[in-house]
Amino acid sequence: MNIRYLYIIATVFPLLFACKTAQQTASVRPKPIGAGRLLRNVSENAFVYRCFEVKRINCTMDNNGAQTSFRASLRTEKDNYILLSVNKLSLPVAKILLTPDSVKMVNYVDKSWFAGTYAYFRRQLNIDVDFEMLQAIVSNNVFVYGEAGDRPLRDFDVNWDSTMYVLQSFKDRKLDRLDRSDERRERFLRRKDPIVQYLYIDPKLFKMRRFCLDDKVRHEMLNISFDSFSTVNGQQYPSEMRVNYAGTSSQMLLTMKLAGFS
Repeated sequence: MNIRYLYIIATVFPLLFACKTAQQTASVRPKPIGAGRLLRNVSENAFVYRCFEVKRINCTMDNNGAQTSFRASLRTEKDNYILLSVNKLSLPVAKILLTPDSVKMVNYVDKSWFAGTYAYFRRQLNIDVDFEMLQAIVSNNVFVYGEAGDRPLRDFDVNWDSTMYVLQSFKDRKLDRLDRSDERRERFLRRKDPIVQYLYIDPKLFKMRRFCLDDKVRHEMLNISFDSFSTVNGQQYPSEMRVNYAGTSSQMLLTMKLAGFS
């Protein structure tokens, strides 16, 4: 899996909500807790919706020091579709329609289009992405990526620091094998996907504050952070998002701020 390509997918499809009461959450020190109880709390605080629209998503992208800005809007219906429109200087640039089994894209700049399935990304870019994953990012709900999907979240290892609970797809003793340079490390990599998934959970809101993929072989990392939680339809939802990719030869950062939620 190439995390750099997953960054490109993640910067095109996600949505966050905004409202006038955005605020940072107060710091609460996590208390010891098991994976089952933690996930029950997360499930009880999951964002519930049927349809929504965000009229203005102000985006700034930094690609190895080259910066650009653009605006997007998004409409979605849960389990049915995600429609994203991208504009630059009030001119249409692209439109993307996602459904559970199809991907359709129109590029108005070079007058091209694409219609296919998520298998295209898996085959051409080696990215294990599907509608459920993108919808989870849109709704700020936890999910399992790639080969780790064979393991339920309740089997993830649970740790905590001074500010967050951390769910990770490998236990620390297994991660130690990835730092070795001997035959045991090679055998481990032949059996397992070398990508470690981390989910950072807010101990007060029990919302996902950060999603991280760490490729231990290619030395690539993808971070998606969710900040400035607001009250939207009586529920807590982030109003800012940062998608950050760091590799051995390139770095990219997308910052998004949203307004016009309905």
